[in-house]
Amino acid sequence: LALSFGKWQNVFLMASSVIAAVAVLWISASLGLKKNLVAPKNEQSKEEGKIEKSQGLLGLLLQSGVLFMLPAMLVYGLFLNGVVELIPTILSNEYGLSPTAAAWLDSLVPILGSLGVIAANFVYIKMFKRNEMKSALFTMSVSIAPMLVMLALALGGGNGTLFGRYADSAAFVITYGLVYILQLSFGHFSVSLAPMHFSRFGLAATMSGLVNAVGYGGSALASYVMSYAVERLPLWQTVSIWIACLVAASLLLV
Repeated sequence: LALSFGKWQNVFLMASSVIAAVAVLWISASLGLKKNLVAPKNEQSKEEGKIEKSQGLLGLLLQSGVLFMLPAMLVYGLFLNGVVELIPTILSNEYGLSPTAAAWLDSLVPILGSLGVIAANFVYIKMFKRNEMKSALFTMSVSIAPMLVMLALALGGGNGTLFGRYADSAAFVITYGLVYILQLSFGHFSVSLAPMHFSRFGLAATMSGLVNAVGYGGSALASYVMSYAVERLPLWQTVSIWIACLVAASLLLV
């Protein structure tokens, strides 16, 4: 809307207004809930303390397998925060859409992503009976399927020559939206649930922060490497790189 009815500076004015409104809501809610929050006592046993001290963080990372999950977190960050920022550029370069039209279509991705909560709960509770590692492997590996569809569209001339540029670009965005849903679910399993196993060592927050930080590292990597690929390579080659990343991450999670 800001791009359609005003100058580009209005995008930042609108974003800052939303942030300010959310900040007021957050502070108001936090003040109301603060009195009900109770800090739990450290119930870590002496035996658990010995395990933590003898193994250390690196030992726990190796024994638990989290160390081998960290490269997969790079791929997660790549698709969750990195590639999604490049979608408008792809829509403009490959499909010839205007910046406004590209921004409108790109907004479909986070809208579809809101379904990630429903998808994550179904996979976690119904399919894998609250096993977050199997759920993480499933969502990462299944992400390859919509990527293959995107590759087929790109190879078949789906840059505006199949059904028209708006229909082809919408198909591209919606298909990527499916990947986004699956990656959001993966993040829920790996960032929110898996680190809870380290709570008995008092390292749940440490693990959650570590995997989350690696995920944002993937986002930064995407901003530099993938922006080069998007500008220099044909779309099918870029999508092929994305598929290779997903395959590698899935193999590491097995």
